[in-house]
Amino acid sequence: MSLQIVPLLPNQTEEAGRLVYESFLDLSSRHAFDSIFESCESCVRLVRLLVRTEGFTRFLALESGRPAAVNFLDERDEVAGVGPVAVAVGQQGRGYGRKIMEALLDRAEAAGFRSVRLIQQGYNRPLHALTLALIRRSYLVSRHSWSAVQAASPRRRRATRDE
Repeated sequence: MSLQIVPLLPNQTEEAGRLVYESFLDLSSRHAFDSIFESCESCVRLVRLLVRTEGFTRFLALESGRPAAVNFLDERDEVAGVGPVAVAVGQQGRGYGRKIMEALLDRAEAAGFRSVRLIQQGYNRPLHALTLALIRRSYLVSRHSWSAVQAASPRRRRATRDE
């Protein structure tokens, strides 16, 4: 079955929050960092808050009816904000992150945003690579924002656990 991108509904927040938590925990654990979320429950509360907050567009990617990825677009400022974006641990590497980001960026463009802001962990190389690919395709930032993105790009070096 193909991937479907649908709005994230309030009755899906627990599953979506668990997906975000497990994805972030897996990523941080693979790089020997602590997770940014203290518990699954705190992540579910965050997702529930984002779903209820006016000005956020929520995206859920479904594969065979099961959540595979989630993303949020904050439309409350003149520069749209992205995140959190997460792909289910067992679904990573299949292009689902790209598809849900493209859906979000299509929404940002349709809503008239000239640029989009994404903040990510420096050790999240798959998302960093996707971000650069989308920039090259002129989806993510306006030409005027490119220098700010270059300046914020992480340097290549091994991070320590204390950083």
